[in-house]
Amino acid sequence: MLVAINDMSISDCISAEFLAQHQEFIRGAKVIVADCNLSEEALVWVLENSGETPVFIDPVSAWKCVKIRDHLSKIHTLKPNRLEAETLSGIALSGREDVAKVAAWFHQHGLNRLVLSMGGDGVYYSDINGESGWSAPRGL
Repeated sequence: MLVAINDMSISDCISAEFLAQHQEFIRGAKVIVADCNLSEEALVWVLENSGETPVFIDPVSAWKCVKIRDHLSKIHTLKPNRLEAETLSGIALSGREDVAKVAAWFHQHGLNRLVLSMGGDGVYYSDINGESGWSAPRGL
């Protein structure tokens, strides 16, 4: 991507206070999907108030993903790309040979499932029970 322009100010309307007003609805969900465009306060509220509902997070950028670093144990599934995973873990991902080490780091920090986008190398998935594998990229 060379350039991306967006206005994410609408995300500011999804505050912890707003979410608290809808807590019953949120807790009734089968799964919660959020991304790091939300404020750190709103993300923490979701993670602290989701009950038994699994929370899936897309970090969306290396800049924004730091909001969730201290809360990985409350996230069921995380879908970072290479740069986001490096930013969160502090471990360089030079290639396919490094993904198991990065996945182990995430699982040691309480993450249940990792779905790691590795660009042209495909997608690596790993869960806390040791299941893992690769999905090859599809040609266009």
